Amino acid sequence: MRHLYISILAVMLSCVISNADKAEAEVNPEERLAFDLSDACGRRVSSADYAGVPMLFFFGSCWCGGCQSDAEPFRQLAEEYAGKGLVSVRVVAGDNELAALDFQNHFRLPMVQLMDTDRAFEKRYNRDGWTFLMLCDREGRVVYAHHHLPDPGSVDLRQLRAAFNEALSSPSEPRLLNRDGTVYMRATLERSGECESERLNERFASMTCAMDGKMYLVFTAVRHDACGVMLRCYDGTNWSPSIPITATSAREYDATVLADGQNRIWICSTACTEEGRHEIRLSSFVHPPPTESGVEVAQAEADAMHGRMARDKSGGLWLTYYKWYSVRHQGSRGKRVCLRRLGSNGWSKEVEISPTDVPWHEKHFDPAIWPYRNGVMVAWTWDFHPPNRGYSPFAEGPTVFIRPVDPDMGLGRISSVSGRNIDLAAALGVSGNDQVWAAWDSQSENRKKRVSIANPVPGSDSAPERIRVFGGGMKNVCTPTFISKPDGGLVLLWSETSNGEQWSLRTSEFTAAGNEWSQPKTIQGQGNPRFASGAYDRQGHLWVAFSAETERGREMLVRRADDL
Repeated sequence: MRHLYISILAVMLSCVISNADKAEAEVNPEERLAFDLSDACGRRVSSADYAGVPMLFFFGSCWCGGCQSDAEPFRQLAEEYAGKGLVSVRVVAGDNELAALDFQNHFRLPMVQLMDTDRAFEKRYNRDGWTFLMLCDREGRVVYAHHHLPDPGSVDLRQLRAAFNEALSSPSEPRLLNRDGTVYMRATLERSGECESERLNERFASMTCAMDGKMYLVFTAVRHDACGVMLRCYDGTNWSPSIPITATSAREYDATVLADGQNRIWICSTACTEEGRHEIRLSSFVHPPPTESGVEVAQAEADAMHGRMARDKSGGLWLTYYKWYSVRHQGSRGKRVCLRRLGSNGWSKEVEISPTDVPWHEKHFDPAIWPYRNGVMVAWTWDFHPPNRGYSPFAEGPTVFIRPVDPDMGLGRISSVSGRNIDLAAALGVSGNDQVWAAWDSQSENRKKRVSIANPVPGSDSAPERIRVFGGGMKNVCTPTFISKPDGGLVLLWSETSNGEQWSLRTSEFTAAGNEWSQPKTIQGQGNPRFASGAYDRQGHLWVAFSAETERGREMLVRRADDL
């Protein structure tokens, strides 16, 4: 009964299944499995890799409450049948790779996470909503499909186990290999050339320029199946080789870097502790590399992820992140956005930025932060279900919200920025004249993606018609990011693809004096550039770092924008 209650609530509250009474999905016995998609680690995965192998698929998004409720039971089910020849795969609907990695790490799902960004794969089999479970036999035929995970002891679960037994009636051992904490078919790694040798996998860049003119770049890299943070430094003439800065054996990823007014460099990242939790780890140095492993800042009971930093006008260091937590001991997981400030008197107490008086099933995640007046502005995505205590007349579904915070940790009014699309991966910027700008990855009802941008007035909800669109009609966009210009303006940087395979790196500039954004332009069209960041040096030159496909794999490249 406990799991039945969770499943029903997940369906109702996620607002993604149009017919909650329809448990069994329609199955076409002539349908044959077919897909060719990238996964969360950037590898190309094909249905042909699984020829002759029964497969269990778990479809859903990373922000969906029902998907989080069903993740742990799904993991247990997948583990139960893994030794009997069943291979399980999670299909990530609409989200980006970083969100997929957070979900994978939090729920301990050591399986391929297929990136179905426009939901084209899912929609061939599933016309309703999430979660969606699908079993294929050795011939690639869909032999079972169900909306949400069947409840313990139910007829649906007995039918699923009967389907498992039928699909596994001729036992065989799949040719599996583990890479980057993910279990792959050997055929996948043979195609990428990784069975016998290692290829580079470098992503998620972050750049800063210190007061003395030196520049610093951090990024996530996989080395010998260990995920860690790498650092490069620019002394005004040359960029250094990559320096490993992970001082422990813990897996670390999603690093960001910031320089303060005393030329001290700060790096935060998501790290897996010895106890198996994911924490926000913060380290600092004056001369690289760091000599200490850093401190755990969030002190989360479950997991803390997606740390982002800013420095205010008085030199205070601000750190925001989101924390997972259990909801009413029912197995469903919540997310809340938190904030701390490091000043001359040490760390402040943790303050929850996301509202505390809203329904428990709503999620708050993936924060962004920027200096604003004497404090900071924080943006995040809220899985919003109207009506909701008057927080916004425009919001519905995953929506970007902002909140100002003063130097004494006083919280301003929460206000919405985006509209009624699926709006994720918020970026935040503030121009020299205190204009606030937000950009995000937006998916419309036709499942196409675009970069959306708005100029919200803090404390006032933004109407959807005020949103400007860059790169409309894309199959996928890669998380936008703002870069502060020396003249007080901003640069918006992002990647986009119309077909899912050919990526280009795009920019648009905002001039504070002209109060307008330039027409977007491509600055890099080769190598499928993604996961970019940038910073201006003391001579006024823009440097851009991005992950590109090279002969050695996906490699982090650094270029001056004038040379691109």
